[in-house]
Amino acid sequence: MEPSEPHRGRVSRAAAQDDPRVIRRAFVDLMLTSKPAQLSPTQRVAYQAFWYDSAIRNGGHVPYLTAQPLEAIQQVIASLELLGADAQADLLREALERWRERERPPAGQTPSYLRGTVPGEGEFLDLDSFYAECQPAIPELLERYLDENFAEFIQYDEEN
Repeated sequence: MEPSEPHRGRVSRAAAQDDPRVIRRAFVDLMLTSKPAQLSPTQRVAYQAFWYDSAIRNGGHVPYLTAQPLEAIQQVIASLELLGADAQADLLREALERWRERERPPAGQTPSYLRGTVPGEGEFLDLDSFYAECQPAIPELLERYLDENFAEFIQYDEEN
C-alpha cells in the first residue's frame, strides 16, 4: 500500500539559499528516519541504495546479507540499477549468488563465524574491496537522483 502522502524533508527556502548543504542534510535525515512504507516508490529507490551503501561501507557484504531477507535483495539490485549504480548492482548480485551457494543462518541472526570478526574479512573481502572502487559512487548518484526528483524528497517550509 502506497502512503497517502509520502514523507519529505522540510527545509526553509531561505536557509537552503544561505547553505545548500541544508537540502542534503534534510535528504539524509529523511533516509535515516523513514520506514519504507512511508516512502513513495521513487523515494524507496534512494532509500534502498542509501542503506546498502551505508552497510557495505560500515561492515561489508557478509553482515549486510546476514541482516537482510534474501527476497528483498532483488529489489535492492533493481533500485541500484534504476539509480545508475550498475557496478554496485553487479557486485550485490555476485554476493547474493555466493551467499546462496551454502547454507546460511536465517536473516537477522549473527552466525558464530561472524562474532568477533573484523568487518570485511572472509569470503566476500574481494567484493568489499571492489565496492570501494566502484564509480560513480552511490553518494554521487544519490545527489544526482535528489536533484532530478527534488519535489519527491524536499518540501520548502516558508514558515522557517
